[in-house]
Amino acid sequence: NENQNGISSGAYQATVVVLSAALVFCVYFFNIRLLNANKLLYTAVRSSISNPAPFKKNIQLLYQSIDNAVTGRFEARQQLFDYVMALKNNKYMQKGDLVSVAQDAEKEFEKSIEEEPNEVRHYLTLSMFCNEYSNLLPKCSNIVVVTIKKALRLSPTRPQLYFEIGQAYANLGNKQLALESFSKGVELSPTVIDTRVSLANLYIFYKEYSKAENELNRIMREESPQRLTETNLDRIIDMYDKMAKYDTIIPTLTNILEEYPNFSLIKYYGKLAYMHAYKGDNAKAEEYMDKIVSIDPSQKENAIKFLEELNQGKLKK
Repeated sequence: NENQNGISSGAYQATVVVLSAALVFCVYFFNIRLLNANKLLYTAVRSSISNPAPFKKNIQLLYQSIDNAVTGRFEARQQLFDYVMALKNNKYMQKGDLVSVAQDAEKEFEKSIEEEPNEVRHYLTLSMFCNEYSNLLPKCSNIVVVTIKKALRLSPTRPQLYFEIGQAYANLGNKQLALESFSKGVELSPTVIDTRVSLANLYIFYKEYSKAENELNRIMREESPQRLTETNLDRIIDMYDKMAKYDTIIPTLTNILEEYPNFSLIKYYGKLAYMHAYKGDNAKAEEYMDKIVSIDPSQKENAIKFLEELNQGKLKK
């Protein structure tokens, strides 16, 4: 080539050096840094599972993995999301530490939107996080409203967006917009039982019990690819329990158990026994405990203890 094209040996060597340097840089930048990011991410996740106590170290590792990620930063941030969401339920976390971690995480999730403004999942991640931490970060609910309104311009028919903004409106005390948003989400996903249960629970929260009952009756009446699950039912019972509305949930739960005989009858008969005990209907409470023992005789000892506490009046509270 040197003879044919007149390129000097020195120029040729210089070109090789430059190209080699560029190749080394690319290998480092796109492979070594990526491997390092993955290693940091793996270390952080492994540490958070095996020893969740040193959260500051785990958080530091997660942020380092994000900084080292040339591509796929969203995936690294998703690990941060999972970790910080789990921290909220860690009984050893101090409130001040949790607020500080949440504030930094919220800013980090906003970066995903800045980097990829057309990716709806980034808007959802930020909104889900802010709704979870709205009781600790006062501005979070307003952030969700602004964020979801932007996301709706990109994807106006995605049901989850309406549930997230509905939750934010509920947190802000805007009953009308909360119900409108949840209703719109259900309208867009009518066969998804989870969404119907969420709307029913919102009605219970606002003490609109007849509307909640209508929604639950629709779930049981309509033929749907999905069926009510025990997890769904537990959510409904928990909400009624928070509102101490046992006169309503007792007949509802009884009807549901007739419709879904494969559910764990022992568990739900136990719940019914305690609900009747709370109301002071000892005879009904005993009746359900007897049903439990007839299904599983090994529960007899628990039943005896329950009846002792029942007769002592300890369960009517």
